[in-house]
This record gives sequence, C-alpha cells and structure tokens, in this order.
Amino acid sequence: MSKPLYNKKGTPNIGLICSCCGFQPEYDEMELGMTIDEYREYWLQGGKYMV
Repeated sequence: MSKPLYNKKGTPNIGLICSCCGFQPEYDEMELGMTIDEYREYWLQGGKYMV
C-alpha cells in the first residue's frame, strides 16, 4: 500500500484500497465483519477476490 493502513490514533485510512485483494480499510471491516488482518488470512488461505 502507498500509505499506512492506520493513522497514529489507530483509525483506518479509508482512502486506501489494496490493489492486490481489493480490501478497503474500515468500509470492508464493517461490510464483511472482519479486520484487514483477518481478511488477509482468509485471502491467503484461498478465499481470494471476496471483495
């Protein structure tokens, strides 16, 4: 990603979208019910392109 996923306060940078898996911090966390870390693990285990 071109910028950190979270700012110093721990708030997701909602302006970022992962060019590899399509995850958008905060928006997808609410929609999918999982954090970027949880989604990354899901994606790596073969659940690619869920977003």
